[in-house]
Amino acid sequence: MSARARMTMRVFLQRNYATKDPYGQPGPPEWQALEPVPCFAWAGSGKAKQTVHGDVITITTDQPGMIVPSGTDIVNTDRVEAVRDRRGEDLFGEMFVDAILHRKDHLEIGLRDHA
Repeated sequence: MSARARMTMRVFLQRNYATKDPYGQPGPPEWQALEPVPCFAWAGSGKAKQTVHGDVITITTDQPGMIVPSGTDIVNTDRVEAVRDRRGEDLFGEMFVDAILHRKDHLEIGLRDHA
């Protein structure tokens, strides 16, 4: 099954278009909606997992995430307003983009709760 075939949900993204004040500091956030994008999202357990490789210990967490088509306009300062199924039912609420990984035929997006 291709990654695109799994993208049965829609993600509603927002981007902050805030301007800077005269002192160069960011103004209040001005979130504006982007076009909905096909996606497949999953909830993470939030549990940490420890892996030992010789002298190196790696700790990872099972974060929420999603996949979107390659070429999707998404940056790590965007936020997810909602993820909805094909009937328009909300599956996930507000989250922030944490990481963007480029895969062969899609983008994998790591998500986190409120900043």
